[in-house]
Amino acid sequence: MAYLRLKKQADFQKLFQKGKRVYTPSFTLLYKPSKQTTFGISLGKKHGKSVVRNRVKRLLREAFRAALPNMQGTYSLV
Repeated sequence: MAYLRLKKQADFQKLFQKGKRVYTPSFTLLYKPSKQTTFGISLGKKHGKSVVRNRVKRLLREAFRAALPNMQGTYSLV
């Protein structure tokens, strides 16, 4: 199963406004049921310089890609 990446600001805003949130000490996950599985990452500057933030994003994308076959249903995730 493949997924699409969220890239547009409008797509992120829809999730921030209408999505449900799950909190952990490390990060917050926003999700909303959708027709197609989509995934985006929003990371603030408080998490380090750009090199660190880009590494975190790469690791999160890979973790999501590995977990995708076990995921049931289709969601939009940030």
